[in-house]
Amino acid sequence: MKIIKPLLLAGLLFSSYSFALSEQVVMHYSGTVVIPPCVVSTPSLSVDFGDIMASTLANSGSATGWKMTTVRLSNCTNVTDIAILINATMSTANADYIASTGTAQHVAVNATVGPAGTAVKDGLTLAGINMAGQSDYSTDFYLQVINDGTGSATAGSVQSAITLTYAFK
Repeated sequence: MKIIKPLLLAGLLFSSYSFALSEQVVMHYSGTVVIPPCVVSTPSLSVDFGDIMASTLANSGSATGWKMTTVRLSNCTNVTDIAILINATMSTANADYIASTGTAQHVAVNATVGPAGTAVKDGLTLAGINMAGQSDYSTDFYLQVINDGTGSATAGSVQSAITLTYAFK
């Protein structure tokens, strides 16, 4: 009984001491209201020009035929507006064309949005695409390999990339 009394007394002192102190906890809430983006149905595309005869690109401005590719968006629920930022490394020989990082010399890629539409340039923004009443959207890109105007094309590969960044409202 001698051991129980000091423990009981210590327990009462501790419990009365802990209830005598007052602490305040402030809880903050945060979050972000978002518009669910569209689903990019075609997250990666490849355009294959196949074998191109060097003689086809022998002169300044000579080019292959146009190849079309389509970027599709779907399930654009609650999206009222789309903007597209286009990034591409432009040719140092001719800033009107996208640079080729392949081994063929004196060639570049010419690209437009739509047939004979807006030329694709680094930093081009296509804004104000109204999505009212639509849940799907597609953009057609036309591409061709072109002589960049610095000499006759040499044999080798042609490679380039265009990056599209979509913003949804």
